[in-house]
Amino acid sequence: MSSPSVAFQQHPHTYHDTKAAYLLPNSCRTAEQERLAGQAAALKALVGGNVLHTTALPDSPDARFLDIGCGTGSVTYDIARQFPSAKVYGLDLSAIQILDDKPPNVEFVKGDLFELAGHDERLQLGSFDFVFSRLLICGMTDWVKYLKTVASLLKRGAPCEFQEYTWEHYRDGKRVGLEWRWLQAARAGAKKRGLDLDCGKHMAGYAHNAGLVGITQKTYDVPAGTWMAKSNPQAEIMGIDSERAEIVF
Repeated sequence: MSSPSVAFQQHPHTYHDTKAAYLLPNSCRTAEQERLAGQAAALKALVGGNVLHTTALPDSPDARFLDIGCGTGSVTYDIARQFPSAKVYGLDLSAIQILDDKPPNVEFVKGDLFELAGHDERLQLGSFDFVFSRLLICGMTDWVKYLKTVASLLKRGAPCEFQEYTWEHYRDGKRVGLEWRWLQAARAGAKKRGLDLDCGKHMAGYAHNAGLVGITQKTYDVPAGTWMAKSNPQAEIMGIDSERAEIVF
């Protein structure tokens, strides 16, 4: 993650920074914003309708939650509605477009986690009851450093949760696509930028190396299309979103 101090525009989109590894646009009212909203809804359906897997979180006026890389803010809003008494912060490199239905317990912070942690009064060390992030796969180049930073923000014994992809493709339980030239090119480009496209399956190892304990991991199959709908209705909306993404891109 990099500082958002230098923003630039490349018609018709705007981007948060010229140096950051994250390369997707942040333009409001664009196909990218719509894609992110659809993706959030699809992932929520895929995991059973609840954004979080972490249980027994406090819902009190002194509880503080942090959603890192909050994007459009839709997940931040979901968490805030689930815990209406807690203070929920959403952090992103780009400014968040505030919607009319923003819960009163939400506050957005613009900036770089690595620069703000321990320095911004809202991100003091040891001050959070829960930290969450999802799909930093296109922007994170040092996962162990990131997880150590998250750990430093948490109160003693407080939990954190990370939801990430493993960019592998399977058919009938067998991995496919290793010979696909477009996938080879995508992986080569990601590696050059320091990105790990298999960070999902590596996350438990990263967490262990960062000193986190009590690590659990749950894996979901993400369909490319609606063919899993009969066997797994919860995956259908994710399949629809996948089809939509294939059409757009």
